[in-house]
Amino acid sequence: MKIYRFYTDENYRGLSLLFPDLVDEKFLNKSCSSDTSVKNEWREIEFKYSDKKKKGDVTDYYYVPIFTDKATEILRPYLENDGEFLPINCKGDKYYIYHLFRREDILDFEKSEFEYYDDNKKTISRIAKFEFKKEKIDSLDDLYMFRLETVSYTHLTLPTSD
Repeated sequence: MKIYRFYTDENYRGLSLLFPDLVDEKFLNKSCSSDTSVKNEWREIEFKYSDKKKKGDVTDYYYVPIFTDKATEILRPYLENDGEFLPINCKGDKYYIYHLFRREDILDFEKSEFEYYDDNKKTISRIAKFEFKKEKIDSLDDLYMFRLETVSYTHLTLPTSD
């Protein structure tokens, strides 16, 4: 299985909150950081395009995946067991935030490489090189998208024949 970090291509449009008040920001952060369904509390949030680049079917909002109707329909059979699709609106276009529940503790901290905010190496600013625990990956079935247990990065997987 190959693992890829999820992030959007800079050549495509991004989305940002239409009304970036603290209420929407806090609601969105709380909702998307939850490991359980928020569908019953969800209210459709208004977004806007953050630039004039070409439109794609996949984008994100601070590492939270966002899909068009088309991408949602294609990905739903693979992703619906590990999360939920929550509707948002962007200038009349329908999108879905993918609220991902699945977290996996598969990062090999000893083999991965980190950059830190301080010289004491107490707070990780980013992971420069990801290494995963192969034995744990091999034991996971139907793994298509997940978040790491200890950090907020989202990852995609593709099965391989090796």
